Amino acid sequence: MPKRFVTPQLADLRQDIAGQIPLDVVRDWMQSQKDLSAQNEILSAYRKPGCVVSSDSAGLTKLGRERPLLEVMKLVNDPKQILHSYGSAIGGTAVGVWAADNSEMFYGEGVEPRQIMEQMIAAQREIANQPLQIGMAIHSGEFLLLGGGAFGPDADLVEVLAEDFSGAREIVVTPSFRSALEGCAFPGLGFTPKGDTGAFVCEYSGAPACGIRGTNIKYPFPFTEEFFSFLQEYGGPASTETRRILDRYERESVVVLLKVRNPGSGLLLDQLTSWVLANGIIEQVTREDRVTTIKSNGSLGIFLADTPDVALDFATDLRTALDSNGYDFNIGMAGGSVLVFPMNDAAGQQEIAGEPVNLASKICEDVEERDAIYIDESVSRRMKAIPGGMPFQLAVSHVEIKGVKLSGPQPTVASA
Repeated sequence: MPKRFVTPQLADLRQDIAGQIPLDVVRDWMQSQKDLSAQNEILSAYRKPGCVVSSDSAGLTKLGRERPLLEVMKLVNDPKQILHSYGSAIGGTAVGVWAADNSEMFYGEGVEPRQIMEQMIAAQREIANQPLQIGMAIHSGEFLLLGGGAFGPDADLVEVLAEDFSGAREIVVTPSFRSALEGCAFPGLGFTPKGDTGAFVCEYSGAPACGIRGTNIKYPFPFTEEFFSFLQEYGGPASTETRRILDRYERESVVVLLKVRNPGSGLLLDQLTSWVLANGIIEQVTREDRVTTIKSNGSLGIFLADTPDVALDFATDLRTALDSNGYDFNIGMAGGSVLVFPMNDAAGQQEIAGEPVNLASKICEDVEERDAIYIDESVSRRMKAIPGGMPFQLAVSHVEIKGVKLSGPQPTVASA
C-alpha cells in the first residue's frame, strides 16, 4: 500500500520530531536521487571504524515481578555504572541514552582490541557480584554515529548479539573482533562457537586479573542528577527518601507502547526519513487523544493513559492512522505503577520506568502478527468486555505473559 503521508511539509518539521536524527541529513536525502551513491555521500562524515560493545541484562523480567520498582532500578543502575567506568577509562564513548537495561559504547581505532577485552573481562568479573547479571557482545566494524546513536548493519549486528544471544556473564565476540585479537598475546583466553550465530563466546575464567576501573560512573542516564544520586544511596523500600521519591514521581497508568517496524527499503536514510514522517502522523493522533506522550521518534512511542478505555481508544486511533499510511507496527498495552520523572536536560522532556513498560515492550517485540494491539491482562481484566479480542500467551524470559489481542477495528470499550 503506498504511503499517504498526512504530515506537514518536511521543511516545517521541528527538530524534536526527528528525535536523534539530524534534520539536515533528512533534508539532504529528500533532495537527492535517493540511491546508494547519494546515501554514501551524505553519511560519509558520520562513518567511523572501530569497535562497539553492547550489553543487555539477564533475568530482568523476572526480577521486575519480584521486587519493588525502585529496587529494580537500583539493580539496573549499578552494572551500567561499572560498564561506563571501565569503558570510559580507555577512551570509550557512550552511545545514546542508557534509559533501559542495556548499554552501548564505541571505541575508536586508537583503542587496542586487547584493551577493550581486558576492560570488559574486568567489568564482567565485578558485575558477577551484583544481583543482576549482564551479557555483552563486541564487534569490530564500521559504524554510523549519527545524532548520538549508532546505525548501520554493524551496529544492528552487535545489538542483536547482545540482546538475543548473550547470557549472564558472557562476552560474545564476532569473527572480526576475534581476528583483531589474534595479534595480541593474551594468556588464558579461549573461544567456543555460540550456536549457529557465527559468533564466539569468550572463555575468560583462566585469564589473569586485568583492567583499570575508571572514576567516571556517570553513564548517560535519562533522569536528573537528584534521581541519580538517590539511586546511589538507595536505602530500601521503607526509607524516608524512597517514600519521598515515590510520592513525587509514582503514578498508576496504562502504558501504550508503539513499535514501528523498519520500512521495506534497505537504505538506511529511507528508514530514518520514514520514521521522521511517521512521527508526524503519531503527533497528530496524540493531539486528538487524552494521553501523555513520554517519548516518540517515529520508531518507538511510549504514551500514558489514565484508564483502559482511553488507552484502547488511543491505540485504535494510532493503528488506523499508521495502517492507512502503509506502516508496519505493533502496539502493546500494560497497566500498573510507573515512575515518570524529568529528563536530565532543559527541554522539559520526561522518562519512564516500571514493569508495565517492560511488559508492553515485550508483547510488541516478541509476537509475529503485525498491526495488532496486544493488551496485557493487567489491563484486560479491568474491562467488562473486549469485543473481537482473542486470548494470547507468551513465555518471555521465563515469565508467562497473557492477555487479549485485537486484530481488527474495535469499538470503544467500557471500564469495569
